[in-house]
Amino acid sequence: MGVPALRRGVRCCCPYDWAATGKRWSFDIFVAVCCFWSAWWEAMWRAIRWIALSVGAVVVLSAVQACNIRGFFIRYEDEPVFHEPAGTAQQQQQAGTSQETAAGNDRGAAVYRQICASCHQPTGKGIPGVYPPLAGSEFLQGDPTIPIRIVLHGFQGRIERNGKVYNGVMAAWGTVLSDEDIAAVLTYARSSWGNTAPPVTAEQVREVRQKTQGRSQPYTEAELKQPL
Repeated sequence: MGVPALRRGVRCCCPYDWAATGKRWSFDIFVAVCCFWSAWWEAMWRAIRWIALSVGAVVVLSAVQACNIRGFFIRYEDEPVFHEPAGTAQQQQQAGTSQETAAGNDRGAAVYRQICASCHQPTGKGIPGVYPPLAGSEFLQGDPTIPIRIVLHGFQGRIERNGKVYNGVMAAWGTVLSDEDIAAVLTYARSSWGNTAPPVTAEQVREVRQKTQGRSQPYTEAELKQPL
């Protein structure tokens, strides 16, 4: 607001006749002070608003940097990487392995009851002098290719176990049982009755089957001691 306009406004509001009193110069000084005071407050208000906006911008930028999210705006390589808590992957793997082992033991137990238990007995102790025991058997718990070959092609000949002599013939089951069935039943036998051998996989059975596919006779103990 200019001085003339402010002067007119003051004259309208104030009935005092400055011109009649001969103090017009005092009136002009009063108007000038009011104009200066108004302009000063307006300038101060603009400065305060500018400072507030500047401080706000600084706070926002600091927060963005503190959050470490610049990768969302700059490069893909800057994206934050999630790391699983220690042991999580191992626990999941162990849980999956336990489930697979349990399923394999169920299948192996079923095959054993159907085919093997009548000779080797549900306890795995066999029948002394007739059918050798599987509990504590070195052949069963050793090189997995040995029991795989026996199940695939059978066994014959004289052997001695725990002071007992056995001289019989075990039938071949390679044409009856699948690779998965053989792996399951051997895994079951190698982990039952106190046995603690690692499981047998279908891939191992498949590999032995391919290497011995031309065989037509049961194995002897001497042949099984030879590497495949």
